[in-house]
Formats: sequence, C-alpha cells, structure tokens
Amino acid sequence: MTLSSWPEISVFMGLVLAISVFIVIAAGHFPARYRMEALRTATGLVILWGSIGILSLSSLVATHFAYALIPWYAAILAAGFMILIAPLLVQPLADRFVNGRSALLVLAFIALALDATALKLLG
Repeated sequence: MTLSSWPEISVFMGLVLAISVFIVIAAGHFPARYRMEALRTATGLVILWGSIGILSLSSLVATHFAYALIPWYAAILAAGFMILIAPLLVQPLADRFVNGRSALLVLAFIALALDATALKLLG
C-alpha cells in the first residue's frame, strides 16, 4: 500500500463509519412502539425510510469504491475498525439528538457528501 492510497482509505473509512453509526441509531427506532412521536408521523416515516434508503445506497458505493481503489487487506482493517468504534461514538450523544430526526438527517447528508467524494475519486 502506497502513501497515495490514504485519501481513498480515509473516504472509505468515513463512509463505513457513517453507515455503522446510522445502523446503531436506526436500530433504536425499531420496533415502531419505541419510536418518538416525531418519527411516527408521515414526515417522520419518510425521513426514517428515506435515510435508510440513502445509507443503503451508500453501502453499495462504499463497497464498489473499496473494490476498485483500495487493497483488500486495508479495506478489511479499516472497515472493521470503523464498525467497532461506531457504538462508542453514539454513547456520548444526547438522547434527544439520537432518538429524533436530526441524527438520521445529519448522517444521511454526511453519507451523501462522502458518496460524492468517492464517486469523484473513482473518476
């Protein structure tokens, strides 16, 4: 692995971290009886399921990006590390942020920005 691979690995790690944190946060909204009232409305459901769709597409972008540009051993180590630290990053966040719409929207926008960066690096 050369030093020129670090920008690609950093983008990949950011994508995997955003996806992993999102999974931890979104898991708290299922089953439906555990959702806050704001996510039980029609708008809330659109935000919840729309962000799940966006992050699902981001996982495909991350997989293709890693396959095309990152050595397999580096991708496995980087993804594993990001998956392991995701729950630790969610713990200090405020419950109001995690249980509401904000976290879903913020992570969806972060994933979209990293997707755009990954697709630009792919050429």
